[in-house]
Amino acid sequence: MAQSVAAEVLREARSQASLSQGELAGKAGTYQSVIGRIEAGKTSPSLDTLIRMVRAAGFELKLALEPVAVKDPIIEAFKANIDQAPLTENLRRSANDRLTRSM
Repeated sequence: MAQSVAAEVLREARSQASLSQGELAGKAGTYQSVIGRIEAGKTSPSLDTLIRMVRAAGFELKLALEPVAVKDPIIEAFKANIDQAPLTENLRRSANDRLTRSM
C-alpha cells in the first residue's frame, strides 16, 4: 500500500476517533513512534497492520476491486455527436410505456 495512502487513512481514523498517537498505539499494541512514522509517510505498514490499527481506532477498513473504465476512442468520438434529448425523454417514461413503444 502506498505510504501516503496508509498515512492518510491512519491519520483520518485516529483524528475521527479523537485519539492521540500514544492513545492509538496503546489500543493497537504498538509504540507511538510506529504510529508517528506511518503518519509521516516514513514507513509503509502491511495491510494487516493498517487494518489492526484502524480497528483499534474503532473503524473497519474496507477495500474493493472495481473495474477500470476503458474508453474506446472511436466510441467516444461517436458519442460526442449523439443527441441525448430523445434518450433522456425515453428514460422518463415508465417501463411499460417504453416496451409498448418498442413493439
